[in-house]
Amino acid sequence: MMTEALDVARDDDKQKGAMLLPYARYLAEEGKFDQALEAYRSANAPEEAKKMTEQLTANAVCESRFEDAAYYHFLGGNSLQADAYYAYSFV
Repeated sequence: MMTEALDVARDDDKQKGAMLLPYARYLAEEGKFDQALEAYRSANAPEEAKKMTEQLTANAVCESRFEDAAYYHFLGGNSLQADAYYAYSFV
């Protein structure tokens, strides 16, 4: 059902974002964090993805899950690097 809805909204970024944001939140609530991060990025909501990545990193450190903390820190750094690359690609 979700894929059919995305097919309809494929050409309209505003509609796609409006549909993917609740879906990304649902995925996060279900503990599917990597899929939720991808959905936030697809919905053109990098701030939401950044906040989620920072929270996941902080939680992992507090729980002494350092491999997870490193993974989410790496993901956060890569998304910032990609944003910077995109921002400067016009120069």
